[in-house]
Amino acid sequence: MTISVSNNTPRVSYAVSQGATTTSFAVNFEFFAEADLNVYVDGTLKTLTTHYSVSGGDGSTGTVSMSVTGATGGSTVVITRDIALERTTDFPTQGAFNISSLNTELDKLVAIDADVDDTIGRSVRLQDSDSAVSMELPLKADRVGTVLGFNATTGAAEAGPTIANVSSLAAITANITTVAGISANVTTVAGIQANVTTVAGIASAVSSVAGVASLITSDFVSDLNTLATSAIVEDLNILATSDIVSDLNTLATSDIVADLNKLATDDIVSDLNTLATTDIVNDLNTLATSDIVTDLNLLATSAIVEDLNLLATSSVIADMASLAGSGGSPNITALTASGVITGATLEATGDTSAGDNAAIGYTSAEGLILTGQGSTNDVTIKNDADNDVIEIPTGTTNVTIAGNLGVGGTVTGTGTSVFADLDISGDVDVDGTLEADAMTLNGTSITTTATLSTGISNGNVLVANASVVDNDFLRVDGTSIEGRSASELLSDIGGTTEATAEANSVALAIALG
Repeated sequence: MTISVSNNTPRVSYAVSQGATTTSFAVNFEFFAEADLNVYVDGTLKTLTTHYSVSGGDGSTGTVSMSVTGATGGSTVVITRDIALERTTDFPTQGAFNISSLNTELDKLVAIDADVDDTIGRSVRLQDSDSAVSMELPLKADRVGTVLGFNATTGAAEAGPTIANVSSLAAITANITTVAGISANVTTVAGIQANVTTVAGIASAVSSVAGVASLITSDFVSDLNTLATSAIVEDLNILATSDIVSDLNTLATSDIVADLNKLATDDIVSDLNTLATTDIVNDLNTLATSDIVTDLNLLATSAIVEDLNLLATSSVIADMASLAGSGGSPNITALTASGVITGATLEATGDTSAGDNAAIGYTSAEGLILTGQGSTNDVTIKNDADNDVIEIPTGTTNVTIAGNLGVGGTVTGTGTSVFADLDISGDVDVDGTLEADAMTLNGTSITTTATLSTGISNGNVLVANASVVDNDFLRVDGTSIEGRSASELLSDIGGTTEATAEANSVALAIALG
C-alpha cells in the first residue's frame, strides 16, 4: 500500500471525562507492528500486553484496547508512532524481486520520516527567518541547578541564574512591585546615601522612636520646645540613669499619671516636702511590698479612715504598743469576743480550774482538758443536729452515751456499768460472777436458781459422760450419766433374748416329757 505523507500525522489524543470509562481507542494512522506504538495515560507510558493490547497495523490503522477511567478533572490518552530505525529486507542486485516488499519498505521509510517530523515539530528550534546561532546546551557541570538563558548579544543558549535565586525573587514579588511603585523615592534616597549611612548607624534608636511614633504629635513637639532650656536639660541629665528610667517606665501608666495630676497641688507638694526625709523614705521602702500595698488598698475606705482617726489618740496608741508584745507573742491577758473566733488551731498551754464554766486546758500529763459547769451536765458533746451524744452529769464521774458505742478493742471497767439494753452479737467470756435480776434464753425466762450444781442429787444438773452416743439407754454412773446399748442393758437387768427363751422352753418341754 502507499502512505500519504500529508495525511499521516503519527499522533492522536483522547480525553476521558472524570469518572467515565473508555475501553477502546482508535489508531487513525498507519503502523506496521504492535511495538511501533507508544501509549501514554496522563503522561505515563504504558506497557504492551501488561496494560493494553493492539489490533490492526501491518501498514493499516488499528485499535488500542485498554480500560481507562477518568481521574479527578479528567484523563488524557495519547497514542504516538515510533518505528524502529532499521531495515529488515534485502533485495537482489539483479533479476526479479518482490515488489510488495519494496513497497512496504518505502512505506516504512516515509512513516519514519513522518515520526521524525513530528518529533522536530515539538522541539525547541530556531525559526527559518532567524540568524544562525548555536543552540547547544552548556556542559552539565555549568547548567546544573540553573535556568536556561540566552546570551544578551548572540542569543546563544547559556546557563542562567540559579533556581534558588529565582525562587527567592519569586517569594518577594510583592515587595518588588511595591518598590517599583516608589521608584522616584528610591532615586531620591539614592541622592542622600550619606545621610542613609548615618541613619543606619543609629538603627536601634530609629527603631525605638518608631515604637512610640503615635506619641510624636504637635503638642509633643511643643512640649519639647518648652523643655529645651539649659536648666531642664541639666535636670534631665541627672535623671538619665537606668534606675530612674526604669522607675519612670513603671510609673508611666494612665492610672498613675491621673494620680499624679490629683497630687499636683500646693498642699500635697508641701506635704511631700515634709515627708522627704531619710527616715521617712526608709520607712516607705520598708512598707513598699505587694502584701502591704494590698492591705493598704483594703484599708483605703472612708469608714476605715474614720476609725483610724478615732484610734489616733495617745492612750489608744499606748494600748496598741502594749498589745504589740514581742514578735508573735502579744501581751493579751484577756479576750472578749461577741462573735465567732476562727483560726487554724487553738492550743491551750495551761490547766483549767474547778470553777471554770467552759474551759479548754492542757498539761503534759493529762493532755487536752475540757472543764465545764452546768446545772444538768458539766460537759455535753452534741452532733450537728444539736442532739446530745455524750454527757457528764454535773458533779459526777459518770458518762452517758445517747447512741450506740462501737468498740474495736477491749473495754475495761473498774466500777459498775449500767446499761438499759445490752446486745452482744459475739461470745461472752466471764471469769468472775455474772449476776442478773432476770435472764432469758432465746426469749424464754430462766427461773432456776442462779447457781446450777451438777450431780445426781435433787436440783442438780445431770451431766453425760464420754460414753453416751445416739439411741443409747441411760444409766447413772456415779455422779454422771453413761450410755448403754441394748445388749448391755439386757445384761444389766439379767434378761435374755426371745430366741434364747424359746430354745430354753423347748428344752424344758422335752425334759418334762
